[in-house]
Amino acid sequence: MDTYTGKIFHPLSPEPEEICIEDIAHALSLLCRFNGQCREFYSVAEHSIRVSDMLPEDMRLAGLMHDAAEAYIGDLIHPIKSCLPYYREVEKGIRNVIFDKFHVTWDKETSGQVKWADMIMRAREVRDLMTSGGAGWVDELPSLRPEDTACIYPVSPVTAEQGFLNYFYHLGGTCHH
Repeated sequence: MDTYTGKIFHPLSPEPEEICIEDIAHALSLLCRFNGQCREFYSVAEHSIRVSDMLPEDMRLAGLMHDAAEAYIGDLIHPIKSCLPYYREVEKGIRNVIFDKFHVTWDKETSGQVKWADMIMRAREVRDLMTSGGAGWVDELPSLRPEDTACIYPVSPVTAEQGFLNYFYHLGGTCHH
């Protein structure tokens, strides 16, 4: 596939030189969470920033990049993704190349912490952005704590893209074209 910056990306056999943080930030800023089934546009880039902010400093880059493979292969809603083991293999392969390129630590502890933050953020997003308020998610989402009262007001794709890039560099991320 062609990317935003003009690179050619091979999703079934990705190479580090095909991956660029600008492509990731751009694509994730235009990719809507929940397959677009939310009250207003809310990007995966913004979600990633919010997940990252919930983590200890040494895990924030992993939180920011946890959905980066979606920049290259899109996202599927969880019930569908769980039925497609080959899709998950491709996604994991892309994620591994991205994490290697950007020196993202993805050990058991980091993975667990990112998954926890992702689930809490999903609960907040469902509460604030879904018309049902989460009626269909009751058994899948953790309960929010009383201090989880801040509402999510989504930003534009342009703001999300720039925020993602700024945060990436703030966290010490580097990009070699």
